Amino acid sequence: MPVVISPIAPVTMAESRVHRSFIHGEALMRSAILSRTWELWQGDRLVASVQRLPRHRMSRAQLADGRTWIIAPDGWGVVRVEEDDTVLATARRQGVLGRRWELTGRTFGFELAASSMLRRHWTIGQGGAATTRLDGGILSFNTIAIHADLPVPTEALLAAWQVMVRAWEAASAAIRPALTAEDLPEPSRPTDPSPVPLPWDDDHRHIHESPDR
Repeated sequence: MPVVISPIAPVTMAESRVHRSFIHGEALMRSAILSRTWELWQGDRLVASVQRLPRHRMSRAQLADGRTWIIAPDGWGVVRVEEDDTVLATARRQGVLGRRWELTGRTFGFELAASSMLRRHWTIGQGGAATTRLDGGILSFNTIAIHADLPVPTEALLAAWQVMVRAWEAASAAIRPALTAEDLPEPSRPTDPSPVPLPWDDDHRHIHESPDR
């Protein structure tokens, strides 16, 4: 079933300034073995450093220009990228298996789809045509090669990455260290003490799904 992209609201001059970070061409999202810190590189330029906080099902991104983004669930099958109180990007699950997502922001609307869950290959595109490929490492969980034929907003990429990496953690949890107090989010960004399980949390999929989602 094709993904229906929601209409994009008009953008004011102030809002348009938040979408000034793009990836075009080749880039790499990577982390060290057993590390929860990922880095987004394009060539020799560090675009963002992202810390995964698995217990809270969220991530904190520090951009090279000093901005901080929070990537977190917002209900069943929804992931948002936020800067302060502004939502920059939203990934919304489509269908039952979690292979297709609607990926939207104030200035863009994309389809995020898994072309191979086993090999961790995903695409971002519009109208069924892929314009960006996200290729996970075949033998590891800590590398994603990005191939963007057209410029894609960094916030859209990070929302897609959050969808991808959360699924990998279930497979790699046995070799990862436990979350420590130093890993907790900043006090200025409160988190839900009982976070809603996301659709890729297999143990909770049939328990928490509400009839209107």
